[in-house]
Amino acid sequence: MNNKSIIVCTGAPRSGVKALATCLQVLGFPTGNHIQPDPETIDRLLLQDLGQPAGSLPYDWMASEAYSRAKGRIGNFISQTGTLPDKPLQVNLNALTLPLWLDTFKKHEITVKLIHILRHPYEVALSLQSNQNMDLHQAHILWLSHIRETLRALNELDYSSVTFDQLLADPVSTLNTVFGSSLTSVLRSLTSDLLDLVQPDLKNHHASNLSDADKEKFKPYAKLYDQLRATQYASSALNSYNQRIKSIGSSEIDLIDSLLNVISMLEGSRHYHHCSLPVANFHLYATITFPTTSKNGENGVVMKTIPLIENQWQEISLPVPNPELLTSNNITIHPLNTHGFIKVSNINLVNKVTEKAIWEANKVKDFDQVNITGSAIRLNSSAGLTVLVTGNDPTITLPVFNQTWDVSSELHVCLKVSTQQDELTNFLPLSSIRDKPELAA
Repeated sequence: MNNKSIIVCTGAPRSGVKALATCLQVLGFPTGNHIQPDPETIDRLLLQDLGQPAGSLPYDWMASEAYSRAKGRIGNFISQTGTLPDKPLQVNLNALTLPLWLDTFKKHEITVKLIHILRHPYEVALSLQSNQNMDLHQAHILWLSHIRETLRALNELDYSSVTFDQLLADPVSTLNTVFGSSLTSVLRSLTSDLLDLVQPDLKNHHASNLSDADKEKFKPYAKLYDQLRATQYASSALNSYNQRIKSIGSSEIDLIDSLLNVISMLEGSRHYHHCSLPVANFHLYATITFPTTSKNGENGVVMKTIPLIENQWQEISLPVPNPELLTSNNITIHPLNTHGFIKVSNINLVNKVTEKAIWEANKVKDFDQVNITGSAIRLNSSAGLTVLVTGNDPTITLPVFNQTWDVSSELHVCLKVSTQQDELTNFLPLSSIRDKPELAA
């Protein structure tokens, strides 16, 4: 590989990407981290621009301004790599953003060596729970989403696949399998350094630590992982997305059933905790928070709670108490108080006098301006905004506005919510792949 070569390491969160990257640094591959913004910062800025999605990026994100800005940052990064030693550059990339990076590398005629590291979903989930306080169900869905996006991004490309366990157990043999004879002598000379650096006891979370009940609950994810490992050393013909999906197709029904059971369990838990209350006392609601100022000039918030009717479109209209504050403060929407799904067709700020929109989000790309945080995952959608809620604190944050206005204004939000588990198959891409294999292309 020449100085126009890059080694890309990717994998789901907490899968060992950093451990793999550290091994490559020991082998002498530069990171380029001194170039700012570096690849991880570029990815972080892009995700921030897109609303911090966890499991999938907004529909048509590659046509967004955020995509264009990120592409410019990548071009700037590439232009500065000429100052590095005459060795392939090593970068760690988020699976969600791989299409952007690979497209840019191709246009700059850069040779790419791709390494995908896999880790058992139980261990990823336990690590995310420990480090980010993430619910085990959400963590497994996040792992699944990253696996799917990685396979899609690597469609028809040659790449190497290793597991975290393999790397920790025998880094020398694992890296020798990845690079072949080109690095055999280097690996031999650095064997002691690699063995001192990477050892099995570095792993803090083990699949065996999951309870028997949880193992049974998340068994379809483990089955998928095992089948991915089984195709790890398959020929390049099996590297295509379609072939990989076909090779793991037997897991998909189990996987969908598992996800449905998760939603069912959450529904059951919700009804159990409220069973001692009259049915009418438990209701769905949304909460919208507006910035405001008190009589003595101190900043504060006004919170409005809106009852929701399940599976019906509702138009919410609320007065904006202090519209002049929106140049430095956000309106936040907590669209649902339990697990479920949310569809938003539009969010508009309207001048009450002229009844014209001051700001609006109606099309899919318009919703790139809002941030999705908390226990919420933005899902791909052909219209509006679709969100999967896995907890009780999903948050949609509107942007701070450059425009200053001091006119009587209203916030209009049109949404539909559902807590029914059968809605899941309408949103998860894997279900459509199962029914329509051609959609996987």
